[in-house]
Amino acid sequence: MSAKFTSLIWSADLDRPLKFIALVLADSADPHGIVSSDDKKMFAWLTGYTVPELDKVIAKLIKTGILVQMSENRLRFSADHITPLTPYWKDMTIVDDAAIAQLNYQLSSLHISTELVEEILQNHTAALITAWLELYEQAVEVGLADGSGYLVSALKRNWNIEDAKERIEAKRRQIAKQSPDLPDELMDLLQSLDWQDDLGEISVCYNEDPDRTLAWAVHAKKQGWKAGRFRKSLRSKLYPPNKETSYETVLMPTILTMVNSAESSTQDDWTEPSEEAVNAWQECLKQIAQMPDAERGFNGGEFASWLKPAQPISIECTGLDNVFTVKSCNKTAAQWIAETARGTVEDVLQSVLDRSINLESIS
Repeated sequence: MSAKFTSLIWSADLDRPLKFIALVLADSADPHGIVSSDDKKMFAWLTGYTVPELDKVIAKLIKTGILVQMSENRLRFSADHITPLTPYWKDMTIVDDAAIAQLNYQLSSLHISTELVEEILQNHTAALITAWLELYEQAVEVGLADGSGYLVSALKRNWNIEDAKERIEAKRRQIAKQSPDLPDELMDLLQSLDWQDDLGEISVCYNEDPDRTLAWAVHAKKQGWKAGRFRKSLRSKLYPPNKETSYETVLMPTILTMVNSAESSTQDDWTEPSEEAVNAWQECLKQIAQMPDAERGFNGGEFASWLKPAQPISIECTGLDNVFTVKSCNKTAAQWIAETARGTVEDVLQSVLDRSINLESIS
């Protein structure tokens, strides 16, 4: 069962037949959203549809992009094409008892008097109250609000919500500039990338993994990127694709050389992969490179950065399984292949080698 996609489908803006079938498929999907369509009779039995009726619904889900046909008998959910439902309270005057009770509780918990709570609920929509509740929390975080008077004034005096958002963002930038907990080297790199946003996100990333944060900054500067592209790469939770662009390479070449020398001493035990493994891997990469992004499940940049550099190690038969092992230059790349590209690679290798394949990705 894929809890992620089951949750997404429950809150998706879908007609009843599409949502019903999608939920059944999500219940049978693996954690990566991949589901086998071999047991259509079982799906039909569970849902009360005939197999032809089931096929029609699945075809509609594929057409919307919610499902991607990976092979004849494998489908994959795509979160990018699942449109969420509009919350029932959006742009509406509060009329639902449950909504009133929920907002009443939230406002009362801020020690707003009963009379003021009733006045707010009568004179404002749920959407506006909810938006101001969220902004109030942000205003407290940056020090623009120190009590519920801020929220009451905003609603009673009809403050402009966009102006309030701008003030909060301006305060965040001011705080970040005053006390960034980042090293001078990273600050210089950010300046070269023309970074002008809040440094809070960078600070969090640096505290979690300073090496990766610095490596991406060095890589971004070397590639001539601007702040936006650097931010997107940092949010990927991956390392830069080439180890030579890492922070250690630029700032600590002596240490890196020593590490590389130590690693090279262990490479004498490495065994040349078989010709079958090499040829199968090359053909697999060739076929995947020709696929559209939607079919393979990742974009061309990810293919070039993470999958293409991986090297075939062996093909081993263990019982009923044929294990095809590939090795990446680092743990993050190996994990990406195992979590994102595995289904596509196994399908293509199965076609190339004409036998069932289980992919093992190592670093």
